[in-house]
Parts: sequence; structure tokens; C-alpha cells
Amino acid sequence: MNDKIEQYHYEEIILILLIIVSDLSNYEEEDLILFTEDIEGRIDVLFNKDFLSQLNNKYGFTNEIIVQLENISREIQKLYGSQWHKKLPKLSFDLKYLANRCLSLLKTKYIEPKLYIESHLDVNW
Repeated sequence: MNDKIEQYHYEEIILILLIIVSDLSNYEEEDLILFTEDIEGRIDVLFNKDFLSQLNNKYGFTNEIIVQLENISREIQKLYGSQWHKKLPKLSFDLKYLANRCLSLLKTKYIEPKLYIESHLDVNW
């Protein structure tokens, strides 16, 4: 896999984790819809053991992290449905804890998701 594509996928994973751990109660509905678009259709691919095993070791996806990401993916996919963006601000403590643990293990500090998008997810291939 191309290094730039790998980096982009890694940044997508981090963004999804940041969205999950964020307090989304004060976000506009438009932002929540955009966040669900960032997650839906991506989490089932990006948080998959086979996919994560293909990424370069430099990203630090240990077996522990991979198992946690798969658990997060299963829980998030249960929320899919009409207007599931309204469920985002009400994610369970356990789900937020798992996502926060993954960020910690990946040595990533919290940044507000919209700021992360602006500073990281620039497609310049």
C-alpha cells in the first residue's frame, strides 16, 4: 500500500476515535451528520483486523488495539439507521472509554475532531 494512502487511513482511524470520545452534545446537527458520514462505511473497513494487519508497523496497531477497534466497530454499526447522527451525542461510557484507550495506546492526544480534520486529512497525493 502506498505510504500516503496508509497515512490517510491512519488519520481516518484517529478521526473516528476522536469523534467517539468527544462530547458532541453542543455540536450542530450539520456537524453530527458530517461525523456520521466520516464513520459510516469506513469503520467497518478501517477497524477490521485484516486491514489493520496490512498497515505499516510504525502506526503501532498491536493485537490489543485491533481487538478494541473491532469491538468499537461492532458497537457503532449497531447504531446505524435513519438519523443515527442523533445517537452520536449519547454514546455509552464504555464505548468512549474503549476509544480513549485506543488513542492512548496509539500515543495520540485529544484534539477536537473539526480541528483534526482541518490539520490532518488533507489529500495531497
